[in-house]
Amino acid sequence: MVCAVLAACSNSGTAQNLVALQHGSTASFYTTIDAAVAAAATGDFIYIPGGVWNINNQIHVGVNFVGVGYNPDSSSATGTTRITGNGWSGIIRISSGSDNGSFTGVQFLHSVLLGGDESTGNTIVNNYSFSRCRFSGSNSGWCDNSVGLFLSWCGGALSTNLFMSENVLDTRIAGGDISNVTFVKNIFSDNGGWTIDHVQSSQFWNNIFMQTNGSEYVFHHSYNNTLANNIFLDVNDYIVYPGESNTGNIFNNNIFSAPQYSIYGSTDFNSSWAQAQNTILTNITANSFVATDDYHVLSTSPAHLGGNDGTDMGVFGTTVPFKISGVPFNPHIQSQSIGTSTDSQGHLPVNIHVAAQGN
Repeated sequence: MVCAVLAACSNSGTAQNLVALQHGSTASFYTTIDAAVAAAATGDFIYIPGGVWNINNQIHVGVNFVGVGYNPDSSSATGTTRITGNGWSGIIRISSGSDNGSFTGVQFLHSVLLGGDESTGNTIVNNYSFSRCRFSGSNSGWCDNSVGLFLSWCGGALSTNLFMSENVLDTRIAGGDISNVTFVKNIFSDNGGWTIDHVQSSQFWNNIFMQTNGSEYVFHHSYNNTLANNIFLDVNDYIVYPGESNTGNIFNNNIFSAPQYSIYGSTDFNSSWAQAQNTILTNITANSFVATDDYHVLSTSPAHLGGNDGTDMGVFGTTVPFKISGVPFNPHIQSQSIGTSTDSQGHLPVNIHVAAQGN
């Protein structure tokens, strides 16, 4: 089964890339993601090779999508997996019936919408997760502009038990007053305005927030959230925007390169304030995510072993730190060499180096 899936993901030479659907011990192959989704059942895995792939139809099944990663430095043999949406408003739509599904190892080039359906109205998606993905898309003319991830249908149907781990978010999150979302070891890299909007009673652990615009803020219409072991960089104005029900947030053991007055209506315990950015992280060249930058904390920083669990604050904390390569859990093709012609016996020389993933 692994060999079949790897073959589908590694034929970036002269053959056509195929999407592999794994149902139990049976694998089948399709030329489009939509075709694989139409044939899938809840709990199946869909393996998507490198390249730009489109999801045109709504997703109505709890399938697990697995790409080959978003980081070009770690996917030179396979290419990165990038996903677009050419359907309604160009948005990738995850709707009713998608409970217990997931995405890992992909880059979204258009906005992702969870819990909406233009044909049946508001829907709820439960127990969904995004891990090791990059959200680089945005939209215009629907609900709100410049949003990479909608966690609800414009504040309509509120999904539950959502989990986001080790993602990079280049654009905003619109929550629609959603609650009980877990954000752990993500890098929020939006510099265009508020980063988190209308998210309440959720958990933010070991994330990095990066902003530079002095008139912007991280949390907007967001309250009763718990934030621990996070690193906030270059937020020159408000971390929590004053007023508009942005109260009740609890900050516990975070580190800031901003003054303390920025957390309007919140309670803070044991945080470290006004730390210079270059005294926190190892090597940052920009105030937005750069794959080649080093987001480990310096050994001289208060963030080193400063987490509530005794590990580092930020994305390289916890017992399972951020995976800088962004590749998913399945075996990853590190290099490949495919001959252009057969030998005298009709054999095509193929040399593929596959590395197992520890996590």
